[in-house]
Order: sequence, then C-alpha cells, then structure tokens
Amino acid sequence: MDQGVKSVAEQTRVEREMIVVDDASAEGTPALIAERHPRVSPFARLANLGFAAGSNQGVKLAWGRYRVLLNPYQHGTTVKN
Repeated sequence: MDQGVKSVAEQTRVEREMIVVDDASAEGTPALIAERHPRVSPFARLANLGFAAGSNQGVKLAWGRYRVLLNPYQHGTTVKN
C-alpha cells in the first residue's frame, strides 16, 4: 500500500486530494500513512466491511470531480462524479 500512496502523492501535474480508508487493519496503516505522507488524509474505520463500503466512505469524503479507487489487491478504478 505504501508504494501506491507514494506514487500518487508524488504526482505533481494536477491538484489532488488523497484519502486512504483503512478497514480496521491491525498494521497501523492510518498512523503510518500520516507519518510518511503528510498531505494524505487517512480515515480509519472501526470495522472491516469490505472494499465497496470503504470505497463508498472515501467517495463521500472526497471533494474532487474524479475519484480513483485503489485497492492493494487490484489496479485502480476511476469514478466520475
């Protein structure tokens, strides 16, 4: 996950917002993201309700016209608002 966040965070061509939704992982992902990527907004969920529920939460939090949904187990998906 860290490499994917780093890759998007280093992109400089357009203004963007990045939200990382963590589905109650045991690895401490929100703290790790906040420490390594200060311009990224981590959002920690209290329960793992799956990729779709986490994605829906992230989409609701985002302000941009386009959303790119990344999952550590798949490639990105773009959703137009």
